[in-house]
Amino acid sequence: MNSPYVTPILKSTDEAYDIKTFTFYYPGKIEPGQFFMIWIPGVDEIPMSVSLIHDQVKGITFRKIGDATTALYNLKKGDRIGVRGPYGTVWPLEEKMRQSHEAMNRMVDTVRLIERDGIPVKIVSGGGSGTYMTSGLVKGMTEVQAGGACFLDRFYGEECHMEDEFEYALTVVSTITSRPIPERAIMDAGFKTMSDGESGNPLPMNRPGITLKYLSAEHGNLELEPEAQGLAIGDRVEWKLGYSDTTTFLHNHFVGLRNDRVVAVIPLLARGLLT
Repeated sequence: MNSPYVTPILKSTDEAYDIKTFTFYYPGKIEPGQFFMIWIPGVDEIPMSVSLIHDQVKGITFRKIGDATTALYNLKKGDRIGVRGPYGTVWPLEEKMRQSHEAMNRMVDTVRLIERDGIPVKIVSGGGSGTYMTSGLVKGMTEVQAGGACFLDRFYGEECHMEDEFEYALTVVSTITSRPIPERAIMDAGFKTMSDGESGNPLPMNRPGITLKYLSAEHGNLELEPEAQGLAIGDRVEWKLGYSDTTTFLHNHFVGLRNDRVVAVIPLLARGLLT
């Protein structure tokens, strides 16, 4: 693992009451859609998408939502941060548009054949969250089936390259229930609580040194690096989901938080009603 490139904050801009943009010097190349690992000395290292690219000056824009981003938010012009990267792959929008238009135009051509025989087609629906920006531009489409990406998860963020457009809004909070040895911890969330598999395993948020080894039905087995071995029974760990769709149907409610306060409890009324 390469060491962070330590660089001073060149400019701090208040975008809103809890949102800032930092610019800094970084000589490496980065493309839109990729991200840096930003090191806040003495606090944490967290991933952040690039929001500004101007030759060797780069920028990040972030909201104060946790311990690490709060510490970052409190830094001033001249304070130093560490930058590693870039990370992530880039799928050019032009190629995404070409492939989605090719697929959608086949459906539209089929619609035209049906209409030619006198059968009206009022709804032409397709695409999804990963192609919502391009599918809606296909002439003849009346609806885009975008949905799950409003929550964002590892599938939509990493595979569909949507981290620059959405924030991770849906998470699961687990509790540590056992600490059998210093390098291991057990939590009370398994695959009955949050899904894993092809779309990616859940990732701990703002908890460096924790690796999810596997999920059993009702528990999760965690491997702890030395920096995380202070984790204690009763501590809570918040998880970024691998795939929100296959986690949502495991629960009865969404609990809405704003500034660490519960502001809504939203029942999932359709759960269990499939026939």
